[in-house]
Amino acid sequence: MEEKGRSNCQPLLYYHVQIPSISKFQNHAFTAAIPSSIQSGPVFLLQPTTGKSQKRLSKEWTWKLASLVSDPLSIKNIDIRVEGPYGVGDNGFETASHIVCIVGGTGITGACSLARWWLEKRPENTSFTLVWTVRHREAATITEWTDLEQSAGSMPNFKTIAHVSSESGRVDASEYLQKALILGQNPVASSSNRAWVYSSGPAGLLDSVERACVEAQKSVRIAKNGGTTNSWAVQDLSWYMAKWEV
Repeated sequence: MEEKGRSNCQPLLYYHVQIPSISKFQNHAFTAAIPSSIQSGPVFLLQPTTGKSQKRLSKEWTWKLASLVSDPLSIKNIDIRVEGPYGVGDNGFETASHIVCIVGGTGITGACSLARWWLEKRPENTSFTLVWTVRHREAATITEWTDLEQSAGSMPNFKTIAHVSSESGRVDASEYLQKALILGQNPVASSSNRAWVYSSGPAGLLDSVERACVEAQKSVRIAKNGGTTNSWAVQDLSWYMAKWEV
């Protein structure tokens, strides 16, 4: 890949990927879960389409890619054209005191890159909460996720939560936002504290997270003006919904 041999720790970088053996056309933008390093190019996490008829599956790009290997543990070298990286144009995470990621499925890629950035930079007096909703618990066994869980075990300000929808139902974005951003009894939030929320995944999840952010922002601003007893840890809240990502 063109990025091999260069190091870039900036999160949320995305690339356009074309695999000639699958399609002559450029596919959607893919966010790198792990950016390029001296040792390798960017790492992408892709999930093949399921739940459709064989005729419809045969037209799906991710299913075609998965079919190139004989089993999940196989390794196959293929020619790939990668164009990028490109940034998203929102760097609110750089100045936020509280970063909250609520993502689903392969939307974990952007959150992984944000988490790795935060762990490397370790901004003073900040916190990072990552909620990943998956359909089945087995999905949360990938190395990129278990590595983050291990880091969270030794850092009080870094939390990872795997929400398994087949066991706990749909994720409640408002509940997770409140857990991450509301303080204990009668604390005083710093006037410089602000939250930045990132979400990526299925359209339904993005809509629910965005609604939760709108309501939380209203509540935060009311609390800031003394109109409620809610003890928010932040004085403002903004968000970025990755509606274009795959």
